[in-house]
Amino acid sequence: MTSAKALGFELNKADTAALKALAILFIVAHNYFHFLPPVTGENEMTFSPEHIQNVLMFIWANPLDAFHPIVSFFGHYGVHIFIFLSGYGLTKKCLSSNFVKLSELYRVSIRKIVQVIKLSFVGLMFLCVYRVLVTQDPITRDFFLNYLKFLTFTENLRPGKLYYFVSVWWFLALIVQFYILFPWIYRFCLKSSAKRFFLVCGLFILVASILYQPMLEHQLYVYATPLGQFSVFALGVYFAMGKTLPKYSWIVFLLCLPLGFAYLSFFHLSFITVTILALFAYERLMKPSWAYSKVLQFIGSISMYIYIVHGDMRWILINWIETVQSSFLNYIVFGGYLLEVLACAWLCARLTKRLPVLR
Repeated sequence: MTSAKALGFELNKADTAALKALAILFIVAHNYFHFLPPVTGENEMTFSPEHIQNVLMFIWANPLDAFHPIVSFFGHYGVHIFIFLSGYGLTKKCLSSNFVKLSELYRVSIRKIVQVIKLSFVGLMFLCVYRVLVTQDPITRDFFLNYLKFLTFTENLRPGKLYYFVSVWWFLALIVQFYILFPWIYRFCLKSSAKRFFLVCGLFILVASILYQPMLEHQLYVYATPLGQFSVFALGVYFAMGKTLPKYSWIVFLLCLPLGFAYLSFFHLSFITVTILALFAYERLMKPSWAYSKVLQFIGSISMYIYIVHGDMRWILINWIETVQSSFLNYIVFGGYLLEVLACAWLCARLTKRLPVLR
């Protein structure tokens, strides 16, 4: 909780579930709307000042359809909430068990990696059923070979391969890589002063900004890698340890926010800026009334199943609705799509609980 003297975040299980729910809803909306006209573009992996200009222009032209350009541009930041919460949750678990040794920390990390593998297998089974019953796409040998390649969790490190299997699953590779790095990040945060911590985070941001263009020329995205997202994950670890930021630091982040959408030099700060301000907004504006919402708690509890099923489910709807080009119909179809995603995610979660090998 934010105190009178410092900015910090103390999140309980209800807070975490609510934040996961809000984050996944933004992600699902983003992955649906950002393919439909008007297409704004987004500064997720690459930067363009035209994207935020498109958002403002489309809202000005049709304010009743503002949700569409807003989630198209901003929705992907839900991923960064998950990155933050991953660092936060792992740290809380290790602190409660008084883990300090690398062997102890790696046991926690390995268990999380195994959970991701099991989650991806549930997603694979769902994809097979969905292809047979809905899209009737062939389930070929290459399909399973691509899944085995995915299990190396390296697609974000291979040129031009970020979206080669299920496009949205690239995040699972990133989070597994953070699980591998977690014990070292945890020990670093545990022993570091605030000055040293922010110096190292600043160094990572600087290196990411330097490598941004050279990597892009080789079809690699630095902000899909632990190098680019180190500060977001590490900040989750930092806050989970009860450490804080200066009282009015949120004002600095607020001032940097619009600059990050308009200028390349500030773009490299935008991920940490949006994450901090989103958490600040949740704690100040949403937490009192939303934290224990039964709907958010339910959605948060199945958020990762929502993540693995929603990606390929959108294409059949998007391909159809693009031919109609009706703003009103966009929202009607999205409502049905969201309910369908929630139902499928819930079924996958139930299946996982019933099969001991997947728990």
